[in-house]
Amino acid sequence: MTCKDLMTADPKCCVPSDTVARAAEIMRDEDVGPVPVVNDRTGKRLVGIVTDRDVAVKVVAAGRDPKATRVSDVMSSSLATCRVDDDYTEALDCMARNQVRRVPVVNEDGSLAGIISQADVARSGSEEEVGEVVEEISEPTGLSRMTRLRGLAMGGGPSRAAAGANALLMGAACLAVGAGMMYLMDPSGGRGRRARIKDKASSLYHDSAEYAGRVQRDLQDRANSVVDTAKQKLRRGEQGGTSGTEQIDVG
Repeated sequence: MTCKDLMTADPKCCVPSDTVARAAEIMRDEDVGPVPVVNDRTGKRLVGIVTDRDVAVKVVAAGRDPKATRVSDVMSSSLATCRVDDDYTEALDCMARNQVRRVPVVNEDGSLAGIISQADVARSGSEEEVGEVVEEISEPTGLSRMTRLRGLAMGGGPSRAAAGANALLMGAACLAVGAGMMYLMDPSGGRGRRARIKDKASSLYHDSAEYAGRVQRDLQDRANSVVDTAKQKLRRGEQGGTSGTEQIDVG
């Protein structure tokens, strides 16, 4: 399945000279957050996108007049897009990688062809793919989940995801070790830090040795007590046995 099969064709759009109020009207009427911006209404070459957040932060919160502010003043021109002939998994990856809920789809000449939203994925994708996309968009962590998403969509299963996660964990471990070495080997403060660590290690060693000695002495005392008690019982048993034998002989 390609992006063309999944997309909503001919979405409502703005041109840079439109007012922000016009963009807000499209958001309201179409019940959408982002609105594509094209260079003109004929060629429809995609040049940007304006979102409800742009309106809220760059216009309303800034105290600007939406009827006097142009879309070109608040739109984002750095876009993540897919082409009509791309496999639809490219759209899924694009959503996850950029944490967006809609991805514009363009023709070979860069003109706007459609847009793919979470709703389109929900209608046509599997439950597993939809869940992965929603999770990745909602949580700003996870290159590992993006890797898992690609593996599932391409039929690779969880093994690719595990490999990606392991690689990330290994990288994090290497960074932690490197940071620790830099902390200890720093020319200006490393000597004092190493000395403090050495003192703490020495103190811990002595404390551990002292505790081990106390435990050993306690165990030795208990063992000696058990042995003494056993000896006393044996002696009483021997004495009792001798007395019994003498009585039998006399009788």
